[in-house]
Amino acid sequence: MNRDGPFPERPVANQTRSIIQTWQHEDAVVLKYKSKVYARQQLALSIRRSQLIHDDSLLPNLELSDFVIVCGEKSFRCHKVIICVQSLVVKEYCRTPLQALRIRFHPLVVQMMLEYLYTCNYHFYLDYNFPTRFQAEGQTVPADYVDRLDCCELSFHLQMHILATRLRIVGLKYLSTYKVLEVLYRSSFATVLPRFAREVYKLITRKNAMMRRAVVGYATRVLGGARSRNHFDRRFPSYILQELPEFAFDLGVECLDQFGCTFFQSESTGYEIEQRQWVC
Repeated sequence: MNRDGPFPERPVANQTRSIIQTWQHEDAVVLKYKSKVYARQQLALSIRRSQLIHDDSLLPNLELSDFVIVCGEKSFRCHKVIICVQSLVVKEYCRTPLQALRIRFHPLVVQMMLEYLYTCNYHFYLDYNFPTRFQAEGQTVPADYVDRLDCCELSFHLQMHILATRLRIVGLKYLSTYKVLEVLYRSSFATVLPRFAREVYKLITRKNAMMRRAVVGYATRVLGGARSRNHFDRRFPSYILQELPEFAFDLGVECLDQFGCTFFQSESTGYEIEQRQWVC
């Protein structure tokens, strides 16, 4: 009998209450299971973080290191178990009895490559004393110090991309491309892009065209108006198209795919791109 009245409880109400109680019990079980899984994940993450040793403390340790990368007058001690797993080229090289690998690159690039191999990331700071000039011949340094710094960082990431390509470090190759796009989207389109496009197309072959596609894609998005900073005022450094025919061809093909027209007249934006512009 129902406590609130003389009428018995209906079977439907009993079934509903039973279903709700079952759901509540299942929710509690699932929540408890998720909390345990989350606790195990956090414990594993804390253990991983405690065991992770940065290359700054590993490399000077002569007892732990069993491999040396020589770059000019500098040598970097490292560990085969970390380097060989991520680089197929170094793995093949380690099959020989030699214990040193010589690389003709700027020492900072090699040092940051080791930082990536040990920590899955690398950083570029202003006090690294990396040369502010591009590696391609005939380049000039921008007058603006911010543009000069952006050019310096772009050149560094490009060198990192080339080194990752030669050593076949796939993750570093993608990461350097991502960092290049980060710098391009905050830099000056008029002064930085022509210099960087010149360097990319002189140093990167069409066979390894990931960086080329990134630069062309960035220029295409700017032409389409997909950029909030540094307003694009219909001007384009057309001299770079005459200087780099491959860049002009790739940009034209990309614009045809995106806008259905060439880069000198865009139906999506409704204006023509002027051709008499900057020279740098």
